[in-house]
Amino acid sequence: MKICHLLLLACLLSLVLVTRAVPIEADYPKGFIIIFRDEVPENVLELAVKLVRELGGEVRYQYTGSFCGLSIYLPDGVGNPFTTDEWVDYIETDGPGS
Repeated sequence: MKICHLLLLACLLSLVLVTRAVPIEADYPKGFIIIFRDEVPENVLELAVKLVRELGGEVRYQYTGSFCGLSIYLPDGVGNPFTTDEWVDYIETDGPGS
């Protein structure tokens, strides 16, 4: 009886260790760095921040120094609204390992 209990305990512990070792992508929000063109209107950051928040996203950082851009996170199921924006120069993914 003790051997069965020890085997069961060993199996359960191995399952716990395996499930903790594998990262789950769904735990990470979809992060993007949006870089706007040099010739954007003055209010482009304000409008972009408003759009991200309306979509339930989060603006992590606004870049206003040598370039104009945003670091954003969007919830699952929400596409990146900036992929077709005429004022966007390029988009990079942001998150763990990027």
